[in-house]
Amino acid sequence: KEIDRDLEQVRGTARENLEDFD
Repeated sequence: KEIDRDLEQVRGTARENLEDFD
């Protein structure tokens, strides 16, 4: 499903942002 794929991308981006924040 494209939606699931988009959610995975958003999750990965948020994770990278959290790492940069730390």
